[in-house]
Amino acid sequence: MIDGTDREGFSAGAGQFDSDITVGRYPRCALGVGDGELLAVCCDGRRTGVDAGLELGELARLMISFGVGEAINLDGGGAPRSSTVDIC
Repeated sequence: MIDGTDREGFSAGAGQFDSDITVGRYPRCALGVGDGELLAVCCDGRRTGVDAGLELGELARLMISFGVGEAINLDGGGAPRSSTVDIC
């Protein structure tokens, strides 16, 4: 989203998705690059009274506040998981 507009066609009106991912508070995940570093951000949003998720514009502003110049919104549902494997 740039200046609140959906230039990439991710809104429901563009016909690419069943629901409008640009409107509403949902779990969100994003990757961004800034100052030579890769930043991963995830926000839950399904537990009533605990967390509320983020609107897409809020996620964009959060990434900017972390100094990210380029970012991509990922699947924010139940898919995000972090795993480590000890190979030593």
